[in-house]
Amino acid sequence: MRTAACGTMTPLLSPIPREFDELVLCYYLNQTTRVQVIRIANIDQWLFERTIAPQEGLFFRIPPHAQLEVQWHDVGGIKLLDLITCHNLRVNESHCAEPKSGELPDPADWRSLAAIW
Repeated sequence: MRTAACGTMTPLLSPIPREFDELVLCYYLNQTTRVQVIRIANIDQWLFERTIAPQEGLFFRIPPHAQLEVQWHDVGGIKLLDLITCHNLRVNESHCAEPKSGELPDPADWRSLAAIW
């Protein structure tokens, strides 16, 4: 598991290629009422794909040039809902705070909740 200033990262399906020195912390929130599949498809030899429930969010680290595809399943098959650049998902890590030892995060603050994910 990788740990960031804003929380514990979910293990990737495949390791990030070593040529990517810079990874940025991103956050995606499924604001719909449907289950979505998010994936990075523009990076060769790397697989990142997650199923995101309605109103569920996910922190992840990706290369700055990555693009997130947002899909959902319809009667006619998979539909591409959106293509989002990493720049639009980037989290300002300077606003993230680790809780002090023994301190519980404020549930009203999504940044502090991320510290326990």
